Amino acid sequence: LKDQPSEEFTLTSFDGLALKAHLVKADSPKRLVIAFHGWRSAWNRDFCMVAPFWRESGCHVLYVEQRGQGESEGKYMGFGLLERKDCQAWAAWAARQWPDLPIYPSGISMGATTVLMAAGEALPKSIKGITADCGFTSPWDIMKSVLHARCKWLPAAPLLLALNVFSTLLGGFSLRECSTT
Repeated sequence: LKDQPSEEFTLTSFDGLALKAHLVKADSPKRLVIAFHGWRSAWNRDFCMVAPFWRESGCHVLYVEQRGQGESEGKYMGFGLLERKDCQAWAAWAARQWPDLPIYPSGISMGATTVLMAAGEALPKSIKGITADCGFTSPWDIMKSVLHARCKWLPAAPLLLALNVFSTLLGGFSLRECSTT
């Protein structure tokens, strides 16, 4: 997937970060997919299996490199909370670039949470559907689940409250700020 011809684009996020994306064009585009990869992953890994289907289905695909990962700027990942605003920005940008194409944000893992959280925000009318594979409901819920699975002897509440203080102070977001539900 990484070796396919693509165009690179940069978008400035709501908080001033340079975010990167790679556009792989279809010969006769019928729709545009905006693809968001998972936590600590990459666009060329998470979507290599579905890329041929999208290409054969006539999709332009804009593969976004999520904030703090790949070539996109950022010190912190927001577990979908900050990224939902990035999804909004990419969707608005894409709607201006291809006003006649229906747009479908798509994500896997944290990318799925990103697009599902963005669905609760203002999006262009050209968004016609969302594909979400293996997302989680919120950063609070996924961290609670991981703590229970890995540290059964530790109470989750004090650790989650401490994590929430750090995410608020350092990242500018609360772990309970938004949920996919």
